[in-house]
Amino acid sequence: MMPKYLATWPLGLATAALLGSTVLMLAGAWRATHFGALPSASPEGASARIGSAHSYRAALPTELERAVNSDPFREDRSRPPVRYEPGGTRVSVSEEIAPAAEQAIVLLGTVVGDEGRSFAMFQTGGAGARLVRVGEKVGDHTLRRVGRQSAVLVSAGGKETTISVSKAGN
Repeated sequence: MMPKYLATWPLGLATAALLGSTVLMLAGAWRATHFGALPSASPEGASARIGSAHSYRAALPTELERAVNSDPFREDRSRPPVRYEPGGTRVSVSEEIAPAAEQAIVLLGTVVGDEGRSFAMFQTGGAGARLVRVGEKVGDHTLRRVGRQSAVLVSAGGKETTISVSKAGN
């Protein structure tokens, strides 16, 4: 037979653990549902905060009308008369061979990879940009090598021309 104090001891411990976990659960639920003081939602307070942090001004009716009229998704939108061209890229060609004016070759960028995985982005004349891999043709020339910020083209006569990506603003 078990002494009385040993029989009530585990029961008392279990009761204390249950009471403690209930108190902790209630405290966590109270903290999750009770918020501190929220800032006022008055328009005067909001505009004062915005005005002090930024220098925004209300849009003028003419600016709003211009924005609505220049909607890029409107039905009567048409193609612009001049194609947009990114600025800051020029051809730097060696003195021996200069491409013809109508076949001006512009190097827009290069990607150098392992064995034959390099390619360059060219723009020829008024055509759009085009990716060219080593061995492919660019106008009357063939791309021989791609380097960092430069490419070597070979003409049908075998003369090499090095074209570099020019720095923006040059």
